[in-house]
Amino acid sequence: MNRYLIISLYSLLFVCANVITTKELEDKVSSIQAPRVGLSSTDLSGVKDPFIYLDRNATTGALIPQKLSAVKDVDLNLSGIMNGKAFVNNAWIRTGEKAGDYTVISIDKNSVIFRKDDSTKRVFINNKKDNVIKLQKGYTR
Repeated sequence: MNRYLIISLYSLLFVCANVITTKELEDKVSSIQAPRVGLSSTDLSGVKDPFIYLDRNATTGALIPQKLSAVKDVDLNLSGIMNGKAFVNNAWIRTGEKAGDYTVISIDKNSVIFRKDDSTKRVFINNKKDNVIKLQKGYTR
């Protein structure tokens, strides 16, 4: 029995002699960790709202989920159209790509048709002066 006790004490002493400090451990961990990359604003705009919005029943006072139509849709801001692409919500997109929950069905010269589930929505380009795309002189296609 004494023999096992002595072996255990020597093992414990050996383990304690090889303990590293907290600073050394943090340095080792930070040297192998890759830096975290966050989402861009365009990726983040496509994320669905994780919250459930509730209404209160007027007669019973019970909480009930809002109807999907009552939840506000993502605004589609069409600022420009050029070469078969549309500038929607500060990003250039093509037919078949998504803007929020909407998929681009077609791009005309002054409007874009979007589809979400079974409904379609046509958005016209706004005619503000700051949305005019100016090309440099001598530009040829």
